[in-house]
Amino acid sequence: MSGHGVSNYFSDSDLQRIKKIIQETESKTSGEIRVKVIGKCDDDLARDIYRQAIREFEREGLHNTRDKTGVLLLVVIEDRRFQILGDLGIYSKIPQWYWNEMARGLSVLFKMGDYTNGICHLVQDVGKELMVFFPRQMNDVNELTDDVILGGKE
Repeated sequence: MSGHGVSNYFSDSDLQRIKKIIQETESKTSGEIRVKVIGKCDDDLARDIYRQAIREFEREGLHNTRDKTGVLLLVVIEDRRFQILGDLGIYSKIPQWYWNEMARGLSVLFKMGDYTNGICHLVQDVGKELMVFFPRQMNDVNELTDDVILGGKE
């Protein structure tokens, strides 16, 4: 799978920049945002990115957040596609049209090859929306690591 490796798309400084944006964003909301980048979908899913996102959502523990406020951005390098997936608490407050708009904006930057800025803008924009519906509470804890998850099927 030469040419589809995650490291061809994101440098260490890119990954640190994304992590910092996630940390800044999560400091203002009880939501949990994860970014995962994989080389390709699992073989048994036949490139079904939505089903892959559901699988990764569970693999990364996003379904276990206290208030069901997890959001996953899954980027599949080989297919040059992505999926944004939120938990039940998210969809109960934030309508589908909002997610469609976020996806459109991210698509524009990805088509230009600007993956890092695309992800950073998405995290910031989603964070602003999460702050409205899920503001940070006094007893909030960071339930999941803020590192960009790299893995699977290079």
